[in-house]
Amino acid sequence: LSYFYAVDRDAWELLAELGYGFAALLAWSLATEVHRFPLVVRADTFAMATAVTVGAAIFAGLVVRRLLDRLDLIAVLKARD
Repeated sequence: LSYFYAVDRDAWELLAELGYGFAALLAWSLATEVHRFPLVVRADTFAMATAVTVGAAIFAGLVVRRLLDRLDLIAVLKARD
């Protein structure tokens, strides 16, 4: 967790700009003569995206941990290919 505090502010700003650019590219690519998606990004949008990403990563880690805890290491190590 201390690694995230070591990343300087410029790196976070760069990631935010890359995310905004990707969203703009996506909105532009989906625009047709009939439909047009406006690009509206607020601070709470970034907060929600961060929360969803961190939540999904924690959930995936817990699922992997549960599967590894159920694994019988002795049987796995004795198994032959």
